[in-house]
Amino acid sequence: MVATLDNGQLYLQYGGFGNKPQELFPESGTQFFMTSAPFVIDFQREADGSVKKAKGRNGAEDLDGEKIADVKP
Repeated sequence: MVATLDNGQLYLQYGGFGNKPQELFPESGTQFFMTSAPFVIDFQREADGSVKKAKGRNGAEDLDGEKIADVKP
């Protein structure tokens, strides 16, 4: 599961959705959803405000994610 920001829009790439990144839409400041699949992701803020972990839910499947690096263009 890879989340990326492109021109202010958040995308998620996950093998279960194919190779094309899927657009995420905000539900709150930390929770996003897809219109193309029953997927919701909740980015978990640390005490300092940074985000290092996320929990995803694809229907009945739960996924855990962890930040591994900042990607700079």
